[in-house]
Amino acid sequence: MAAAYAAMAARGNGTRISGRQSWRLLWASSKPLSVAVLAWAALDIFDGPLVVAALADAARRNILPARPVLYESGNITVYYRIDSRHRLLIGGRGPMHEVDTPAAIPHLTRYAVKLWPALEGIDWTHAWGGRLAMTRDHYPHVHEPAPGVLICLGYNGRGVAMATAMGRALADRMANPSAAFDMPLTPVVPIPMHACWPVAVKAAILSGRVRDFLGI
Repeated sequence: MAAAYAAMAARGNGTRISGRQSWRLLWASSKPLSVAVLAWAALDIFDGPLVVAALADAARRNILPARPVLYESGNITVYYRIDSRHRLLIGGRGPMHEVDTPAAIPHLTRYAVKLWPALEGIDWTHAWGGRLAMTRDHYPHVHEPAPGVLICLGYNGRGVAMATAMGRALADRMANPSAAFDMPLTPVVPIPMHACWPVAVKAAILSGRVRDFLGI
């Protein structure tokens, strides 16, 4: 996903513009840059969390009893926590398409049972997926295709926190373009052979799972 910020917001005239208007301004001010080129600058990775029904009292005492939020550090990571309704949420890389049923993400249900055998036979009640924008260097990229137009994309799965912080930095940049900016402003560089991303992503995930299995 890319966020575009238009120059009008930085001129101090109180003008507010919609997201659609900002994209139109981006298109008009940044040719020959196109939205397609922006899309080619990052890879789509699908993520698929699951939710189970509220855990029984015995399971609550044995599954994450201190209620931490855990994120594994393997090559292909998995994350999990207990929510305020005592439901287990577990997520990780899913199939490279949208999901709306737990049956679409069997590797996560199997892994949950491997971690906590008491979950065998439990009712998995929800499943959903989302897309992450992944960059080649695993850093978010900031572009300035024209004066007063900023683009930031590629939070690599950390967008909730990072985009919140980045929004303030981008606003400061628009309000005072001569001030120091902590992120490098780079040209938009499409990823080579971007059209092959489904095959490449599946291969990378398979490779990561094998390395995690072998402990390398």
